[in-house]
Amino acid sequence: MLNEARSVRTGGLVSASAGDNGELLTADSLARYYSLVKRGNVFYAATPAAVTITVAATTATGFILHNPAGSGKNVVLLDLLIHAGSQPAAVAPLVLTGSAVPASTVVTHTTPLSIYSALYVGGASSSSVAKADSASTIPTPAVQRVIPGGAHFVGTAAGFAGSSIIHDQLDGIFVLAPGTLCAVQTLTTAMLTSLISCTWAEETI
Repeated sequence: MLNEARSVRTGGLVSASAGDNGELLTADSLARYYSLVKRGNVFYAATPAAVTITVAATTATGFILHNPAGSGKNVVLLDLLIHAGSQPAAVAPLVLTGSAVPASTVVTHTTPLSIYSALYVGGASSSSVAKADSASTIPTPAVQRVIPGGAHFVGTAAGFAGSSIIHDQLDGIFVLAPGTLCAVQTLTTAMLTSLISCTWAEETI
């Protein structure tokens, strides 16, 4: 038996169809995140200039995303892009680290980044609850996720030619609850001259 739902856009009834294995059949007539973007729930930030991604530590440079305590929203990571413009001096596995922020701990937002709504109307957004930085002092981080494509970097900065794009399509598999943060860091060797951008959604708890 097929269920019917009312279309938000047209007001008409539409049928939900299922495949042979019980999967819901949908049509990608619009981009995957269009509904979230249209509601003003998706945001992004990027480093305006190349930064050094530091080895996992409390003094972090690269990209740090903080969901402050009491925000009332979950920060849902959707997409992460890293442009590596130079080669580190040794193997530099890229990781996403996470930290809880106790009430007694202050996150120092050393170099804040502008945050924009994905429903772009020009200029930075004031409605995002998150804080993004290219440099911060954070609580002790713990490795949460290996960033795909980051572990192959090896060689010397002088011998590096060209550039590399690293793409981690998270699609909501990593969510920052209020009072937590995450950072793009390495395990062993700093990665030089990198550009980083991140897209996330903010959903009321």
